Amino acid sequence: MSKIKLTSQVLEKWLGIKANTIRKHVSNHELGPQAYYWKLMFTPYKGDSSFPHQGALIATSVAQLPGFLSANFSLGFQCVFDVLHDMVSDISTQDILLKNGLTMEAFQLIQISLANTLSKYKFASELEIDYHDNLTMVDLKELKLFGFDFEQVRQNKYLPIYQYFLKLKPNQAWEQLDGCKAWAILKGERKTPYLSLEKIKYLDQFFRLLKSARLNISNIAILYGPKAYQEELHLRVGEVFISSFGRRPYFFEVKNHRSHPKIYMSLCNKELMPDKVAYGSATSMAGFNAIFLAALIWIGCVTCNP
Repeated sequence: MSKIKLTSQVLEKWLGIKANTIRKHVSNHELGPQAYYWKLMFTPYKGDSSFPHQGALIATSVAQLPGFLSANFSLGFQCVFDVLHDMVSDISTQDILLKNGLTMEAFQLIQISLANTLSKYKFASELEIDYHDNLTMVDLKELKLFGFDFEQVRQNKYLPIYQYFLKLKPNQAWEQLDGCKAWAILKGERKTPYLSLEKIKYLDQFFRLLKSARLNISNIAILYGPKAYQEELHLRVGEVFISSFGRRPYFFEVKNHRSHPKIYMSLCNKELMPDKVAYGSATSMAGFNAIFLAALIWIGCVTCNP
């Protein structure tokens, strides 16, 4: 940590003490600037603070968003995604704040939106929240088990949807809310990386978002087993797909498997052919799910509507 150079401006944002005041203290202190800055960093600030005690914010099992959020709040999707990735990678809170240039208030906002999202859509069997030192920290150890993998996001097939959210401004977040909620409902609480299309009434909103992101529909595979065929789910999904994208999707019939939904969507790295589809790990949507989870948490942060 001592290799990271601190400035009085960073400490002003961190501690709420004016940078000029910090520099004056340095000149009157026997320690050098960096040694003093680091000493100050880990010394609890006793001054006035308008930020309330976090224990008062979360009195129930579902956390409540703090009241400091304003219409001009500028937290971006990239920052939220990077914070979640860092948390999954077990990076310390102090390093996450420094690496992403976050205030403690912004970090707490992400944590609260994360807790609300995981609880609302049951993306964790037990939601563990640590309130140590007035800091809300959500335990993400189960995230991969529930079908989310931030390491897979860099795959080319996920790039269009990742870049789509990346380019959005906070004031555009509301427009994505319905599509992201539809994704969350389709994903469901099952412990698999697959994305079910069984809940037909949510497909229109979800497909509309994919179309806005200009996802190449020739990379989309829809796989279904005998049960879906019997219930004609593939026909109903096809109708919504054609209505949304203007063409028939690529369907592939597969064997029933207890961990697979009756009918589900997959993305492939290359454009599909009617008689070919990639199986195995290529059908996993864990990276796709991680992007949408980050998007839903980001939207919760900037709209107060996780």
